[in-house]
Amino acid sequence: MRNVILLDLSADQNSPMGPVLHRAHYGTGQLAQLIDTEFYSSGYPHNGGTHTLRLKGPREELIAWMELFQHYAGHSQFEVIAALHVAGGGRVDAKQVAPLLYRSKAGMARELERLRHKPSEQESAGAWSN
Repeated sequence: MRNVILLDLSADQNSPMGPVLHRAHYGTGQLAQLIDTEFYSSGYPHNGGTHTLRLKGPREELIAWMELFQHYAGHSQFEVIAALHVAGGGRVDAKQVAPLLYRSKAGMARELERLRHKPSEQESAGAWSN
């Protein structure tokens, strides 16, 4: 049995991939035809600052789809394809594996700020040892 993966390609609208997903959802060209696929899982074309695209399918078929997608998208999808190669199932989130493509500068800044204020594992462990 082949493992099924949920591939989340959702992108901030002001990220490099935001306009690509906009063309995919609202255009009529080859990119739009590419997302009209049996793998299409869910997503609203535009959801409050994010263009959403989620696909679900077997790893090998999603990798082949991503290789076509990167051709039409005009951006290398190396990180996403690499993550699919090692995924045994579950979920691959493009914002996590390729943040420079899928997050806006403001989104990256918010994430860095969140990580800066998140306690480290050592700090968390030390809080419990007192």
